[in-house]
Amino acid sequence: MYTRSNQLVLTVNNPHVHVMLTTREISEEGFTVKNRDWNKKELLQQWREQWAVHANQSLVREGIQDRITHESHEKRKLIIFPTVHLGHVAHEMEKRGVQTDRGTINRDRQEYNRLVVDLQTYREEKKALEQEKARKQEQRQQSERFNTPAERVHLQEASKLLNLDREPTLKEIFVKRKELDKWENQVPNDDQQIRWKDETIRGTSETYRWIHIFENQRQQVQDQLEHINWINPFKLKENRMTKEQAERDMSKAEDQITSGDKTLDAYREKLGFHTEKEFQQVQRQHQTDYPGLLEKNRQIRGHIHQERKVLEKAETVHQNAFVRQVASLYSKRTEMRYISLKTAKRLMDMKQANGNQVVPIETIQNTLNNRKEDIQRLPW
Repeated sequence: MYTRSNQLVLTVNNPHVHVMLTTREISEEGFTVKNRDWNKKELLQQWREQWAVHANQSLVREGIQDRITHESHEKRKLIIFPTVHLGHVAHEMEKRGVQTDRGTINRDRQEYNRLVVDLQTYREEKKALEQEKARKQEQRQQSERFNTPAERVHLQEASKLLNLDREPTLKEIFVKRKELDKWENQVPNDDQQIRWKDETIRGTSETYRWIHIFENQRQQVQDQLEHINWINPFKLKENRMTKEQAERDMSKAEDQITSGDKTLDAYREKLGFHTEKEFQQVQRQHQTDYPGLLEKNRQIRGHIHQERKVLEKAETVHQNAFVRQVASLYSKRTEMRYISLKTAKRLMDMKQANGNQVVPIETIQNTLNNRKEDIQRLPW
């Protein structure tokens, strides 16, 4: 089975499937009582429509351009000719490449049907384009009526930011602001990572400096021991004391070197080096990159701030337009131009609840006065 445009076409072999479903409800105990409510004929159109939706979603996932529809040819105003039954003799001849009268009829009808479907597709696409054009025209007129020229510039800036060829909606602005929030939350983490690496490199460098101090001290003690004059019997006691002190200094230096090397183990794991030479390479690279990384993050924060300002202005424009639109419903009440966004939303909700009919201000005031009087009459 394959599809062409919006029309489902079957091959000669007529592959199809029969799907059988149980009418029994399923609970924890398994199959229970029968429920035929979902299997009523009145729901057939709904099932067909849902099947078309799911089938088209699968076609989109597979990257296939064709679509199917649940609507009948009659509803879509398509005059489609059915193919004739070949019969096994004509079918075998067609398989061998021998054209038959019935096969020719089917080929002619299929070609005609294809042209009809392609024409209908063109009409539907043209209608969709016209509807989109009308929608944009209506949106433009609405914008010109309830937005100032300066506000329209703000909307154009937001459209450019969002890569749109039209004015952005509040929902699109909201989604973009959420993306900026997520991006902005990552920048401090990047800063923290950069500064953490800088502090780690500083700590590593200081540890190496400390180790070198005690290595030099150990070498000095070693040289001192090597220059003790053990031949002079008069300095025997002094030499022993010198040796003992030197050995204590040597042990202290060794302990400090060992402790420093343990500290370096943690730094080696964090920075990924093994030798001091490798660390120096890491240090030089960091010193080269460090200013640029901080500047890059600073620019990112500035960029986010600038985009946020553009979106906030566009959002304010939408809110102002909404307030003016609601105020226009009460053209005789000039004070309505100064209502808040919250009040405008409440008035619009009341309008929708009233069957999309404008609720007069006098009616609202009378309702409020009556409620106030009812409250005052309550026993205290």
